[in-house]
Amino acid sequence: MLFKTIKRIAIIALALTFVFAVPVIASAEVRGHLADVAFVKDKVGNANWVILDVRSPADYKKGHIPGAVNMGIATHKQKAALDIFRDSTARFLPVKKLENLFGAVGFNYDKGIIVYGKKGDYHGAVIMMVFEYLGLENVYYLDGGWEKWLSKRGKRETRVNKAKAVNFKAKNVDHDMYVTTQEMYDFVQNPGSITILDCRSVAEWEGTKFLSVRAGRIPGAVHIPVYGLIKKDGTLISTSKMKKMYKDIPKDKPVVVYCQRGCRVSFVYLALDLLGYDFGYYDDGWRVWGMKETLPAENEQWIHIKKIFVLEKKMKAVQKELQELKKRGVSGGGAAQQEEDEGC
Repeated sequence: MLFKTIKRIAIIALALTFVFAVPVIASAEVRGHLADVAFVKDKVGNANWVILDVRSPADYKKGHIPGAVNMGIATHKQKAALDIFRDSTARFLPVKKLENLFGAVGFNYDKGIIVYGKKGDYHGAVIMMVFEYLGLENVYYLDGGWEKWLSKRGKRETRVNKAKAVNFKAKNVDHDMYVTTQEMYDFVQNPGSITILDCRSVAEWEGTKFLSVRAGRIPGAVHIPVYGLIKKDGTLISTSKMKKMYKDIPKDKPVVVYCQRGCRVSFVYLALDLLGYDFGYYDDGWRVWGMKETLPAENEQWIHIKKIFVLEKKMKAVQKELQELKKRGVSGGGAAQQEEDEGC
């Protein structure tokens, strides 16, 4: 399998030399595909740039960057971007379907694209990997997301902007970017050809947290959790800190990154791209690897089936109690469950 060679061109230079680009104000900054608020403000109202809101349509309608279009609204899917770009098995869609989706929001290779979501949200950054896959290069992710925009006194707009649809055709599709389970197995059987990078949590790495029928890790992997990349305000750490974080990852061979189901790797992508690594993604992740008992695993642990039966029994008791409360006119309460990062 071949990996693409990462282009060693500074993105800021690319933005400044694009025929349609306008001068960037002095305080604007980009690092790889990461852009700050000043950079984005400079592009608001420019017809040669598409600002894409990848949050849910509901969040978008509460307020968004002026001129931004929402993926869910533009495609009539009424969902957040991650749910639009993946099929029912959480895999990326075929190129033809991606072309239709991209065309609906007005993308083409002659325009610059700015993507933003919620701060620290891996789900929104996943679309950046789709851009990479389809060969779009003049693409930037707002570091810190919507919350950072507001903190820097960015204007809030509430009207729904309509995207101007175009006939988008993918060029230079990088089919080698996504590593299949069979290819990952081959790499494991022939160690040394690549570096396997596991960016999941410590509990997942150590096999104490179950998100598949097995817990554990892919043999030979190096563990660097993604959480170290993100600061409290949702922005990514400095470039110098990134270099220290990945100092033990060699650049003389490709890196394959994986997590649970291909979300957390999106922030790792932004960092590795900035640092100049040649990399690919094992998109199936532990979600698939952990389900296949024939695949090797380090620190392998299996789900205790008896515990599942006990939990099921407790759940039935809770459901019965709730039904009794409803009959008596008492509404049950409780904190809404939130999806954990480790599900990504």
